[in-house]
Amino acid sequence: LLEPLVKADLRSMIFASGEIPETNNPFENATILQPSLFALEYSLAKTLMDFGIRPAALVGHSIGEYTAACVSGVVSLKDALFLVSARAQLIEKTPPGAMLSVNMSQQDAERMVESIPDLVLGVINSPHDMVFSGTQEAIEHAESSLKGLEIMHRRVHVYRAFHSPMMQYAADELIQKAREVSLKKGAIPLASNLTGKWLEDAQATSPEYWGDHMRQTVRFAENISTILDK
Repeated sequence: LLEPLVKADLRSMIFASGEIPETNNPFENATILQPSLFALEYSLAKTLMDFGIRPAALVGHSIGEYTAACVSGVVSLKDALFLVSARAQLIEKTPPGAMLSVNMSQQDAERMVESIPDLVLGVINSPHDMVFSGTQEAIEHAESSLKGLEIMHRRVHVYRAFHSPMMQYAADELIQKAREVSLKKGAIPLASNLTGKWLEDAQATSPEYWGDHMRQTVRFAENISTILDK
């Protein structure tokens, strides 16, 4: 199903023998990486379900929310693959950027965002695990500040500023793509990266939601709290 969408046989890359090359690594390209992630996540989820492990709730991380939505029944497999592939191709058309993983509280991260132009909080993974997103200059500025504060940080191995305003063009285009598919009420409760709370039916079936999901912060730490509260 994916081969005509990505113009490549992902199986030959995913199951290739030997180490992944440092240069010309196909997985550095979102058009290869994101559909591959979806395929792996979906296959793993369906295998667990075939073993009799049925999910009471679902949560995904960024592109993983598409997998969760597919497993829940919000979108069919064919339509999910169409959206994931389109999303990845649109990402490759956005300006170059960078992301930086940092060990600090959300409050401290938000203060740093206020002090550095073009820097945003792209991901909240845990109470002390943040990911900044933005232009190369903004990320370099953040790195310099963090070195002075002796705060642990490392670059994320990507070349785009995911979950930042730099995704605006791609998000707008993705909304148009989402209008081409059928979005339905899910059968299994699903946590939303966008709000941190449970995904509402009106959100799941809204093309605009999936555009906002691409551009705004991934509130994964809140997702975990939401699931544990239940």
